[in-house]
Amino acid sequence: MKKRLEAKVFGIVQGVGFRFFIHYYAKKYNITGYVKNDIDSTVSFIGEGNEEDLKKILEYLKQGPTGAEVKEVKYEWKNFMNEFNNFSIK
Repeated sequence: MKKRLEAKVFGIVQGVGFRFFIHYYAKKYNITGYVKNDIDSTVSFIGEGNEEDLKKILEYLKQGPTGAEVKEVKYEWKNFMNEFNNFSIK
């Protein structure tokens, strides 16, 4: 089943390659959407795709790359909207 996952990642998540780390896995699992750094030092993620693959991405969001210290991930599941053609870093 296709779903949409919207997440915000808190902790030491900027300046550690977090966006590129998530971009790699989003491409691997054919997720569309984006990841971006926010002005409040968090990282936002919006992804659309297969629910099982998005669950894998959620685990990567909780883990982060080497050097990251993820303190919290707030996320929400939504209905698939077919809003994106690819996955990008903003």
